Amino acid sequence: MKCLPLVYFLGFSLVLSVLKAEKVRIAVSDLLADTIESAIADFAEQNSMEFDFYKEGSLPAMERMTSDELDIAIIAIPDGYLRPDSERYSVIPLAYDLAVLTVNVDNPLGEISIPQLGGIFGKNETQDYKYWGDLGLSGWTGRSIKAMVVETKPSISSEIFKYTALGSKTFKSSINNTDTENADRVIANDVTCICLVSRAAKSSQVKTLMVSVDDDMPAYGPSVDNVHYGDYPFRLPFYVVFEKSNTERIKPILSYLLSENCSQVLDQDNFYALPDTVRSQLSFELNMTRSE
Repeated sequence: MKCLPLVYFLGFSLVLSVLKAEKVRIAVSDLLADTIESAIADFAEQNSMEFDFYKEGSLPAMERMTSDELDIAIIAIPDGYLRPDSERYSVIPLAYDLAVLTVNVDNPLGEISIPQLGGIFGKNETQDYKYWGDLGLSGWTGRSIKAMVVETKPSISSEIFKYTALGSKTFKSSINNTDTENADRVIANDVTCICLVSRAAKSSQVKTLMVSVDDDMPAYGPSVDNVHYGDYPFRLPFYVVFEKSNTERIKPILSYLLSENCSQVLDQDNFYALPDTVRSQLSFELNMTRSE
């Protein structure tokens, strides 16, 4: 009887060892994978965890999840699309990709509506705006609108914008494509420019426009809160999806994904992470949850 505790301890240690060695299978949308792969690898190494990492499209990843080939899928789900079955899966937000509109700081425009943006950027839209005066800017009747598009990988800001704002899903042929450095320089020196980018302006010579869904609706800027709660319209959400019954086993990686460190990794690559209060609440709820 005296050796029973030792036998029990050795058996328990063996179980822990087996669980610890078991791999966590995680697939990440190819839009986000390059941003967080190395961070997840570092976390796994520091915590003596093993994992298989797959970079693939959101739809294939979810198909593999439903076939029990994955433990975690991080996928893009556009607003309005059906989310995975909430009875079987937990679906928690992780980050957002954006489309943002910037102009020169001396441009009197402070907000703009989606229909107006369609008239500026879109081909075969209901409206066709070529001059700032068309938007009601007093004294700007003869000033042409110079529109540019910047897309910095891994963002797909132009696709987010076209999906949301353009009925034709096509830009005018007159829209100029450029890089971030040139766009910042041009906008800082030309009050007639408007640029589609993936991040709010940081230069003191450039300002970010607030956007409304329609002309008679309130406009919102791309603040972290406005993006998360869906008030700002040009966003693509990414979600972490996993089986509720598997929560306890994969909780360490889930906790890392909701950590401040991961939030900073996302932010550095021009994704919008969750508001700190939301992230903290989700982390608390995760740690209070046991697998069903």
